[in-house]
Amino acid sequence: MRAQGREERRHLSEKKRLLSLFGVLLSVMGFYVGKASSFPFLQGLLAPSYSSAKRAIEHIQKERSLQAGQPDFAALADIVESRIASQNPHVSRSAIVLEKLEATGGGMAFGAAASRQIVGLKMTLHGQSQPLQWDLLELADVIEHSWATRSLRWAQWLFWIGVLQTLWPLWLERKPRKRVEPPLPPPAEAAVSASTAGKGGAA
Repeated sequence: MRAQGREERRHLSEKKRLLSLFGVLLSVMGFYVGKASSFPFLQGLLAPSYSSAKRAIEHIQKERSLQAGQPDFAALADIVESRIASQNPHVSRSAIVLEKLEATGGGMAFGAAASRQIVGLKMTLHGQSQPLQWDLLELADVIEHSWATRSLRWAQWLFWIGVLQTLWPLWLERKPRKRVEPPLPPPAEAAVSASTAGKGGAA
């Protein structure tokens, strides 16, 4: 009986150690998710739409244009259409359909506090005669910001879940166990034991 109890406690202790190791693994994963921009393969697994939009930006910077039907256009078009829809709430999101993006040249933008480089971006929408204008570099910043926000959130969640998963089994291991009292004998056995004790005392 005691050997069986020791075996059960040993198996339980091994399970707790495995859970703690799994928690450490989650924390490590959280670290690498936060640094995923340095690992393109990992970035592609975690956020394929972001990787596709980033490749689309690089294509426009190199080839000067990108249109519907070409690789990676859909991911970038979804970001641009959502941005246009947020600035035009009176227009239905389904009515905003991007057909082509085209870089129109670079320059400098001067503001009250600082100046910055810009690369003109012409956005041709379906059913609209006049294209809209934007800045290609600003669009690239929007994509990077969305990734930074998302990856930071994932990294924090994974890290703290990993910490809790690591410490929880250790806390259970240190938690004092309740002492198990031996079961009381049945009433008949108790009477026999009492009578036997009385005879012994009389002798």
